[in-house]
Amino acid sequence: MKSISNDYELDDIITNIATGVSAKTGEEFFSLLLEKLSELFKLNYSFIGILDENKKSVTTLKFCDNGQIKENIHYQLENTPCEKVIGNETCLYTGNIQKTFPKDKTLVDWGIESYIGTPIFDKHNNPVGVLAGLSEEKFKNTNRMIKILEIFASRASAEIERINAYNELELTIEQLLTTQKHLVDSEKMVSIGSLVAGFTHEINTPIGLGVTGASYLVEESSNIHKLLNEEKLTKHNLEDFLNQANTLSNAMLINLTKAADLIKSFKQVSIDQQFCSKREFNLHTYIESVILSMSGSIKSKKVEILNNSNVSINIYGNPGIYSQIFTNLINNSIIHGAEDDKIVKIIIEAYHDENSIIITHNDNGKGIDESILPNIFNQFYTTKKYDGGSGLGLHIIKKLISEDLCGDINCKSNPSSGTTFTITIPNSKK
Repeated sequence: MKSISNDYELDDIITNIATGVSAKTGEEFFSLLLEKLSELFKLNYSFIGILDENKKSVTTLKFCDNGQIKENIHYQLENTPCEKVIGNETCLYTGNIQKTFPKDKTLVDWGIESYIGTPIFDKHNNPVGVLAGLSEEKFKNTNRMIKILEIFASRASAEIERINAYNELELTIEQLLTTQKHLVDSEKMVSIGSLVAGFTHEINTPIGLGVTGASYLVEESSNIHKLLNEEKLTKHNLEDFLNQANTLSNAMLINLTKAADLIKSFKQVSIDQQFCSKREFNLHTYIESVILSMSGSIKSKKVEILNNSNVSINIYGNPGIYSQIFTNLINNSIIHGAEDDKIVKIIIEAYHDENSIIITHNDNGKGIDESILPNIFNQFYTTKKYDGGSGLGLHIIKKLISEDLCGDINCKSNPSSGTTFTITIPNSKK
């Protein structure tokens, strides 16, 4: 691969790298990207590094030593050029790098003369890593080196986000399988089959769009590569491809981010339902997570849910209890409140009242007949006996609130205006 001498050759080089790595993913992508950049910039060393949790050191995802992928390294950021890069600044030092960073012993040990590095950002635009190259010689033909590195750092960032989303999905599936094995009293939580089905339905769209976008990029990359080999590639072809690639990459990142958010909400709710550990959590945010985790089953019904709970309420306790309560109440409104083609509207509110937290769950369904209202919390009492009802849903809610939360729940209903459940619990303290 030639070094950069003019804009036409630069476009040719970018296209060559893009077509070479576009169809690759994961470790294969990172390896090939470093090999291509090392060849282009004549680098002795290049790497993709991720910032450690302490924010003071970096561990490489891939490390390239004179064109060969070698064992990953770990190094401290202090007094290194990468420290400036992680500080949100692209850096290019064409020579005398050791004098600029005299305390960086690695530069001396490796005999480094020049350095180039640019930050890798997460979906929130925070620097989380670095794409860097080092050379024993002074850089020559530095025209647009930074621009090239930033373009492929953006692509590396998208790949890291994709890998993280995939790993989260795998972990969630493992936890779902564990949850499935430990479910004994199925009435204490949402049916795991229904939960997985709803989650799968919701996540299928963003993942599917991401795969479609990636497939299209692979196809277009092959077309560009073919034109390049036949010496028919025009500047218009290249610009059109790069514009499409940029648009598709952004769309893929948006959809993968949505998938990651769904995974995060579903993961948290599923873990909380399985384990009984206490922690502090925001009630409004947690209700949103429960609603999001149920979005698949909710969208299949004519249901609208509005979360009007006070955003300032923080609770210390077992969030899994609240997950079971809200899940059962929402399902109760859907199963018992639905009436013909009428849309069931559910409004959840929560607010402080002296030493208590008041939570209300209101729906506009067909309501509960006054004659059976006193019995709805009784064990095994159901009006859906022949439709699969067990009569345990509201009984379990009552039991959780009174025994685990030391609170109370009551119900008011009118066949013409729907049903309201009011929950009163004491303010929780650590």
